[in-house]
Amino acid sequence: MTRLLRTPACHATESLMGYVLRVAEENGYDSPWHVLSLADIAQGEMRTAGFPVRKLAAVLGRESSEYEGIAYQGLNKGAGFKLLKHALGESLASQPLRLRCPAICPDCIDEVGYVDAFWDLSLAVACPCHGRLAVSACPHCGAELTWFRPGQLKCKCGGDLRDGTRMAAEPPLQDLMQVVSASLHREMSPGSTSSSLPTQALLALPFRSLLALIRQLGRVAVAAMGGQHAASDEELARAAADTLSEWPARFHQLLRAIDAKQESPNESSTLRKRFESLYGAMFKGRDDFAFLQEEFIRFGTMKWGDGIVDRRMLGAQPIERRYMSRNELARRTGIDPRTLSKWSRSGKLSIKEISIGKQIRYVADASELAPPLTAKGRMLQARSAARLVGLPVSALAALKASGHFVSRHSPAMKKGYHEADLAAFKIRLLDMVPTVSPAAAELGEWLSLAYVMQEIRFWASDGNGRFIAAFLNGELESIGRSGDGIGDILFKQIDVQEFAKRCRGIAAGNTVSRQEAGDIIGCPQATVPGLIRQGFLDAVLGANRTRVRRESVAAFLERYSSLLSIARELGTTTASLERICRSSGTQMLEIATSDDCTALFVDRTLVDTVKFTWSEKLKKRRRPAIDALNEYLQGLQRMGLPLPRKGNIPNKSAIAAACGLDRSALATDTDAGILLMCFARDDAERFAVSQYRSPEEALQAYIQELKTGGGHLPCRGGRPNKAAIAKACGFKRDLLSSRPELRKILAGMSLEVTGS
Repeated sequence: MTRLLRTPACHATESLMGYVLRVAEENGYDSPWHVLSLADIAQGEMRTAGFPVRKLAAVLGRESSEYEGIAYQGLNKGAGFKLLKHALGESLASQPLRLRCPAICPDCIDEVGYVDAFWDLSLAVACPCHGRLAVSACPHCGAELTWFRPGQLKCKCGGDLRDGTRMAAEPPLQDLMQVVSASLHREMSPGSTSSSLPTQALLALPFRSLLALIRQLGRVAVAAMGGQHAASDEELARAAADTLSEWPARFHQLLRAIDAKQESPNESSTLRKRFESLYGAMFKGRDDFAFLQEEFIRFGTMKWGDGIVDRRMLGAQPIERRYMSRNELARRTGIDPRTLSKWSRSGKLSIKEISIGKQIRYVADASELAPPLTAKGRMLQARSAARLVGLPVSALAALKASGHFVSRHSPAMKKGYHEADLAAFKIRLLDMVPTVSPAAAELGEWLSLAYVMQEIRFWASDGNGRFIAAFLNGELESIGRSGDGIGDILFKQIDVQEFAKRCRGIAAGNTVSRQEAGDIIGCPQATVPGLIRQGFLDAVLGANRTRVRRESVAAFLERYSSLLSIARELGTTTASLERICRSSGTQMLEIATSDDCTALFVDRTLVDTVKFTWSEKLKKRRRPAIDALNEYLQGLQRMGLPLPRKGNIPNKSAIAAACGLDRSALATDTDAGILLMCFARDDAERFAVSQYRSPEEALQAYIQELKTGGGHLPCRGGRPNKAAIAKACGFKRDLLSSRPELRKILAGMSLEVTGS
């Protein structure tokens, strides 16, 4: 037998048909037919799952066992069909393999160099890696792909299969392809981690069951959408992917769509009979779609509401149920069916009547009841229950009405309180806070819950209940409790007061007290009556108090701002701002207060003007020395005038007076002194004035002149003559004693004189 020249090994996950094509391409053939002829394989055999691997191995000079992993059938041809050793059954009637009309991802072949076995699947309609739909036709000639072509990426027409624009797959479809690929290659998880599919449940299925689930679920979904034709593999995969995405919401949508298409929906009240078409296609006679069947049952017990789930479907395992028959609900709760019907008629419980022929079935929504966890325990009336917990009757009733007191051992609409629910509620409150020392509890800034319930007035019948609800919701904090009772829970006094204010405001029609109105406006409480009298605020008169509507306070703040609040913001006094407003002609609103004073307000549009005027006045009052000096020197320069001098030294007294400063400011402000010295030097050059020199510079220059000319330092009695030296340098004699720098320079010169 003639053997091929190039005999490459197959890859572990390579398509068998793709391998034959790759071998032909590497040997330079324009079609795999030449390889088949050498191996004595009929052309038709390459298009079947019974491809004779032994003949191919012989012409390649390799052991046939090398191809056992990628063969579609065992070497002994008796163990059924398979793909990468996954069993596909003894018949290919379900057409799991794509043998005659291949499809590929050119990008994958370009990257790895071979066709993956994933593309042997009929359901492989999109690339799991690149997210694009499979290529099944040539982008140049439009002909369907065939295995009998020149190369993996070349069509019979010679066109490159990498050319052309490829459409992107929908995210759910790509996610499903990733699951199929991961299951085929026995990977623990697919490439994407953001999938909304039930990925782990799908990967737990045998590979053959996964393919069957996609086909069957796809057919059911296509039928529910009104499809009448035989759906293609791509349509089935898309429909299955859409149904499994956003799990389980889309699956529930499919079930509702099937239910809506029922011609006679009232002919059955059980889940199985109503969805017989889906049940027969997906679950009847098979148990490998367990996770899907469990969700189907959960839909019937928790989401459907138009029927009940037959006991035989539920099995022996307990399962959470929302919808059940009225009699079943009566058995579970211990409530008479007639009482349940009475609650239904009064709107407290939902019970749906379903007519089946002449019979009427009742489906109850159990979520509106709290089925008892135990049949034991007493029901207590309101006063006994409140005494047991340690709360007022009104607080307990408000908490039950708002849902903060949970009735787990009796229906919420049933009068009274179950002692087990009361005990659980008490433990819940006590567990929220730790125990604190008695010393911490004695501090005046804390109030006990018992004190709040008895002494604080919320002006609302449910105020006590609102306070405890706010604590349960995390809106109020507690440092702990001083004892073992609910009444020993401690709260900040300021938090209690703020909560009481809000509650009273709501109870009083969204009003505030006069003190609160003054605080919001930024004026004393004594001003509020005057604002009410003049119609700026709306008062609400009560039996013992006068309150202010919050809306009128907000409306006043939109128009006016108190001078007191502006003064506090600027850190000044009201009197100072009043003088500024009167001097600038700014109009003010004057309100007489109850303590014979006057409160002042300005239009809110003028607030910025008042602040600006005050800041400008403050700048003039506290003008920095360097700013005044800089302005004065620039003025001299613009007018071409020299700097005032005394001799050749700047006259600081005259300069300070011209700047409106004290002479000491030029000495204490370092920046101002440097600015004046620099300007004096430039000014001396402009007006040919002898350069001003500091005493240190003058003394050093004088000593240097003596050294250069060969002169001697003036002395008197063997010591330097300070008077003669100071006169020669042009400064006062006292500086030679008072300035350390001058003393140091003079001492060094004295040593030189003594040494000479």
